[in-house]
Amino acid sequence: MKTIVILIVLIATGVAYADNEYARRWRQDYKECAEMFGVHIDVRIDLILCAAIKDGEFLYTDGSYNAELGLRNLQMLIPDPVRFQHASLIYHKCDIEDLNV
Repeated sequence: MKTIVILIVLIATGVAYADNEYARRWRQDYKECAEMFGVHIDVRIDLILCAAIKDGEFLYTDGSYNAELGLRNLQMLIPDPVRFQHASLIYHKCDIEDLNV
């Protein structure tokens, strides 16, 4: 569960700070998910997960994810090497703890 939270934070950070194409694609996926579920476009975990799966970047339809692609996204968002190293340690710690639950 911690890893999913990290992935959602990565998505939110990417939408807020990454290039416009990524943000546009994410918003489109989110809107399509809301239409598919027949709900309003509010911040909802099911829509966030749906859009992440539609994006296909690191979260897959079976609920699995690619930890290395998630880490690569994290590196893209944190250019400072010291801060990235710290974030990477937290990311791996949460990933390992999640696997051991």
